[in-house]
Amino acid sequence: MNHLEVVKHVLDLVLANEIVKANELLQKKHQELKQQLVQGVRNEISEIIKMMNRIDMELMQFRLKKSQLERLCPNATMHSLDLYIDGLQQQRKKLALEKSSMTKRY
Repeated sequence: MNHLEVVKHVLDLVLANEIVKANELLQKKHQELKQQLVQGVRNEISEIIKMMNRIDMELMQFRLKKSQLERLCPNATMHSLDLYIDGLQQQRKKLALEKSSMTKRY
């Protein structure tokens, strides 16, 4: 039932002096909407976790490659790789904070 149908049905129940049934219907619809909201938040949190996992994988790969390069070229500067790794770590921290705040809100 969409919102307009629910309102019409509740009004019909109120006109028929069946207030208890109208309240039950409203509570049921309110609960359904609440569940939809919670499911949406869960889906968002799940997507954030997937992004964090992808960043973790990329960080591990880059750290491995960097250590291999450092063994091959011990005197080379890896400043650009360090900046990239730091950027990934900062992005992951932001995602973790966002996930944490979403979890606390709901």
